[in-house]
Amino acid sequence: MRTIPVTLLFLFAITDVATSQQHYQTIYVPTTVVQSPALVVCLHGTTLDSTGTHPPTNWCGLRGWKDVADRFGFVLYAPTSTWNPKTKSWMWNAYNMDFLFPASSPPDDSGFLRSNIQQIIGTYSINPKRVFVIGSSSGGFMAHRVGIESGDLVAAIASLSGQLWYADPTLPSPSGPVSLFECHGAKDTFVPSCGGTKAIWGKTKEPFASMDDDLNFWLQTDGLPPNPSPFCTAEGGSFTGVPYVDEKTASGVEVLMYLDYENGHPCEAYWPQIVWGFFLTHAKP
Repeated sequence: MRTIPVTLLFLFAITDVATSQQHYQTIYVPTTVVQSPALVVCLHGTTLDSTGTHPPTNWCGLRGWKDVADRFGFVLYAPTSTWNPKTKSWMWNAYNMDFLFPASSPPDDSGFLRSNIQQIIGTYSINPKRVFVIGSSSGGFMAHRVGIESGDLVAAIASLSGQLWYADPTLPSPSGPVSLFECHGAKDTFVPSCGGTKAIWGKTKEPFASMDDDLNFWLQTDGLPPNPSPFCTAEGGSFTGVPYVDEKTASGVEVLMYLDYENGHPCEAYWPQIVWGFFLTHAKP
């Protein structure tokens, strides 16, 4: 273990130069960190705020991630999205979500996160094979995007009640294999676990990715065969009764998806101990 004099908690605002929009960032460094520590990037869910004056800067801390960082000695990075004046909320610009933001300035959250992850890796001597991203709801959607566009940096992602895409299934080519932990609630009426179509934030009905879409995308990305036992009977259909799917490559890259039949949205019962347990064993090969 490596000991530093005090626990460091940095909270500061940063402006996205491209869009002139403001993010807030919390970097939490426990008093005792392991040599070459892991980095956990924690992405909040959509948070309503009519004035844009209450950023969800402690969203991850309230869910126990600081306690886990203290116990296991990793660095915790908890940025906020920008505040969206159109929806009066703090929310991430995941795939095909530009329509939710003012047309003149949809934020480049993927680029923003990539740049800051790279900077934090250098500043805090992070083990480059142990960079992980966890997100819930809107943050879960964004975790998928970071996994695809920054797979060269990220070893594993966890998406809790966040799908891969909305409205358009066309996605860029992933930048590398990434382990996935994903869970959904069978009683989720906000982000339908079996996909189908739904109107959100005033937009006409558009398709949502299903759990099976997410699962097969990451299986293919990681060089694994398609899942023969789907969670859903069809897009927008009912559940088949499959509780989970767990597949792993010879090099240890793993895709684990779980359906919680007792709960709805978001699937946060697995914060944070189970997710950290998954991350702990899924460094980049």
